[in-house]
Amino acid sequence: MQGPKAFATFFKAAIAVCALLLMTHLIPVHGTPAVACNSAGESLACQCLTHQVTCSYEGLTEVPTGIPNDTNTLTLWGNKFTSITKASFAGLSQVSNILLSGNKISSIEVGSFDWQSDTLEQLALNNNELETLEVGVFRNLTKLKYLHLEGNMISSLSGLLRGLSSLESIDLNNNRISALPADVFRGLPLRKLRLARNGILDIDNILAALPANVRTLDLNGNGLGNLRAAMFSGFSNLTQLKLEANGMDSLPENLFLGLDKLTLLHLDNNMLVELNRSSFGDHPKLQMLTVANNSIVRIEPGFFSTFRELVDINLQGNDLTYLPPGTFDNLDSIEFLNLDGNRLDTLDRNVFRGLQNVWYIYLGENGMKSLPSTIFHGLQMLRYLDLNDNELSVIEDGTFDGTPKTACPNHDRHQASPERVTGGLQGTVEAEDPRFEDRAVRDVVDGERVGVCPVDQRTALQF
Repeated sequence: MQGPKAFATFFKAAIAVCALLLMTHLIPVHGTPAVACNSAGESLACQCLTHQVTCSYEGLTEVPTGIPNDTNTLTLWGNKFTSITKASFAGLSQVSNILLSGNKISSIEVGSFDWQSDTLEQLALNNNELETLEVGVFRNLTKLKYLHLEGNMISSLSGLLRGLSSLESIDLNNNRISALPADVFRGLPLRKLRLARNGILDIDNILAALPANVRTLDLNGNGLGNLRAAMFSGFSNLTQLKLEANGMDSLPENLFLGLDKLTLLHLDNNMLVELNRSSFGDHPKLQMLTVANNSIVRIEPGFFSTFRELVDINLQGNDLTYLPPGTFDNLDSIEFLNLDGNRLDTLDRNVFRGLQNVWYIYLGENGMKSLPSTIFHGLQMLRYLDLNDNELSVIEDGTFDGTPKTACPNHDRHQASPERVTGGLQGTVEAEDPRFEDRAVRDVVDGERVGVCPVDQRTALQF
């Protein structure tokens, strides 16, 4: 009978421990805030480190008490807060980062951040339930640089940002903003504005409110339709411009004229049918151009060659049937080239000539039946080649001669017979390369997409 006795003793001890925890407020009683960190720096609800407190995904309904006064970063993601009050962060005068993402916050009392007026640099309120914010809720936050409000239901910014004299970046993606007051950003050193997937009715209204020094502008998913010529010419400091999913079927002449500092341009998920040089400026610093999932059938000869610094071209999901020789001439810096999902049943043997620094080429889902035997010659830096979902039956001897042994060819549907293949390609794709960040190719790492090979997953090409 020692078994039941032992269990009874353990049960009584557990009750005693729980009672002690309740008395010391390490776990909350109903209606009582949890204690973030006790005098020993311990907590059941939070992780307490030097100058950092994290209380995430704990189901908390109120901001915990007992947050050390010397906290620099306070992370409160994924709880169930519905409101923020003046008492929430009182006494925390050294906090520079308050992260409240993914709660259920619908109201914030004016004065809630008064204690952080001299220190707060980043405030994350994204993915909450905010519809309106009172004027003055961000009062005196003269050090605030980064404000995250994406994923709410905000429709107006009138008077809200006044006095944020250090604000560099504001994310308003996925809200209900249709227009901006003309003076909303006046006097702010704003460099990044994200307004994707709102209900913008008039792009001219948005541009009229922008400071000339803005560098990143995200307007994707607003259904803006076709744009007028040279409408971005007043923003010569723009380096990133995102215009995906706006229902554009053509680009007027000189649309991007004057954007000489542009490094990234996204035009995906529109209805464009051709790319013409006349729509663009010089863009001597352009590194990334993505026009995936349009209806492009024609690219003006020499279009890409003007942009000598291009690193990434994404033409996935268009209607291209032919790429003339010279399409990618003079692109010494190209590392990523995505041609998946077009109708390129044949390729010119010289189409990739000169791409000596290309790392990844995607040619899947094109209906190709054959490859010219010298098409990949000279691609000394090639790491990954995607030939999935084509109709290849034979790959000629020597097709991959001269390619590095660290590359990984793949066409594991409609496979060529292994004995019909010779060449130098062998190895694995590098899944942790930092160049995957913010690129369409990031979805092929770690075997997530059919055909990403380490070697043991390949069936088509074994050497």
